[in-house]
Amino acid sequence: EICIDSIADPFDVILIDTIGSQFTWVITDTLGTILDLPMAPPFDLNGVGPGVCQLYNLTHDTLLTGLNVMNNITDLMGNFDFSNPITVFRSENNGGTLTLSGGGTQDTVVVGDGLPDIIGVSLSDAIGENQSYLITDTLGNILELPMSPPFSFEDADAGICQIWNISYGFNLEGLTLGENVSQLVGCFSLSNPI
Repeated sequence: EICIDSIADPFDVILIDTIGSQFTWVITDTLGTILDLPMAPPFDLNGVGPGVCQLYNLTHDTLLTGLNVMNNITDLMGNFDFSNPITVFRSENNGGTLTLSGGGTQDTVVVGDGLPDIIGVSLSDAIGENQSYLITDTLGNILELPMSPPFSFEDADAGICQIWNISYGFNLEGLTLGENVSQLVGCFSLSNPI
């Protein structure tokens, strides 16, 4: 998985057991449409946009036809053989902007008084394959992973907590109760906290 952002994510590959007179690198979408014919590794797909693609090495002779961007690999004609594919997940994420339903980003509730302490939020400009809310303490320790707003704090302990939205890609690790957001691994982006 690579994160589509302002930071380059070049990756290298190892090619073994290849026999043939010519080699070509081929990047396709998951349906086999040829997206690019890059020269050589390392490959940087940061500017391609979000989605899933597959990287192949193609061994072929000089008579191969149909090897053009936007053609499908099923339309190739000639003597050729593909390597196994490497699947690359390209993830673009923006945690967005959170505000309280009535506006602002800060509220105070009295917990444990028997009255409902419900907080509604609005999320805007979030981008990502997956979205989730999380509630942390001020150190970033994950206290709760609620499904969706509004959030109830009546049974919470007294103190300060923060509500976030997280937008993330395909392989996020560490989004677990008790973990700290500083330990999250993968392509993700957090909103501002409330």
